[in-house]
Amino acid sequence: MRTRLIRAGRTVDERTLRIGFRTVRFDAATGFHLNDQPLKIKGTCNHQDHAGVGVAVPDALWEWRLRRLKDLGCNAIRFSHNAIATEVLDACDRMGFLVMSENRNFNTSPDYIAQLQWLVRRDRNRPSVILWSVFNEEPMQGTPAGYEMVRRMSRVVKALDESRPVTAAMNSGMFAPVNVSQAVDLVGFNYQRDQYDRFHGANPTLPMISSEDTSSFMTRGAWQTDRAAHVMASYDEEPADWGSTHRASWKSIAERPFVGGSFVWTGFDYHGEPSPFEWPSVSSYFGIMDLCGFPKMAYYLHRAQWIDDTPLLDLMPHWNWPGREGNPSRSSH
Repeated sequence: MRTRLIRAGRTVDERTLRIGFRTVRFDAATGFHLNDQPLKIKGTCNHQDHAGVGVAVPDALWEWRLRRLKDLGCNAIRFSHNAIATEVLDACDRMGFLVMSENRNFNTSPDYIAQLQWLVRRDRNRPSVILWSVFNEEPMQGTPAGYEMVRRMSRVVKALDESRPVTAAMNSGMFAPVNVSQAVDLVGFNYQRDQYDRFHGANPTLPMISSEDTSSFMTRGAWQTDRAAHVMASYDEEPADWGSTHRASWKSIAERPFVGGSFVWTGFDYHGEPSPFEWPSVSSYFGIMDLCGFPKMAYYLHRAQWIDDTPLLDLMPHWNWPGREGNPSRSSH
């Protein structure tokens, strides 16, 4: 769509926007619907850095990262936890991703409300953006004060855009008498997969989604854990204390129509949060792909879980493991 400002017969300003036509809807019983068709969100959470370039990621590298996500069956991205560069959203519009756009600071003072308004104004014409998230794992999420803050922030968003639901990424507090889930259109669950049924039973008219899940450790190419060397095996058996394996997380979501979908933590490894280790490790172990974008075993797991129209067979770690003849070994398909 090209918009021109004309004065005295001359164009004095012009802007071209890429637009798209689609409808989005979250249903409390049947999950997410795109263009009135049910669609499970198969998403990943992603930070902004990449190996060798930090956060100064060239546009071409961003497109390459997005293609890597497409190749494993990913259809959605939660940019965690801040406004992403417009060039990245341009690529998401072109490539057909569904985007959760997330506010950085949980604060209702005028300065921070202005930042939230800026985010919505900037991105509200983008077809890729389907959700506004007002916070991530804030400590007041199960309190009346937190409820009131989210109610105000939601009202600010709706004043600028009524076409998309507002959510908040909650990791606790959703069963408190007054809590943030009562002030949003869609409840985001960070982990807490053992609470899906309980929450849905208590709130059958409130849509929900897994805004963050999994956090399972893997080192690319490693098949035996060596904690002294800061190496984690890739069999998808060792998640963080708060998370679960890739297999278990997706199973919980796929079996429940009322859960709109998943945002796996994370699509790529990122600098910081080297749990379960500390220095000299400096990057995460959670990624489906490593810092360079090379696939871990989780990549092939999610291809099997998420791609429905192509036959797949991946055998890990090796079809005929040289040097291990006669030794018992495990394989995952």
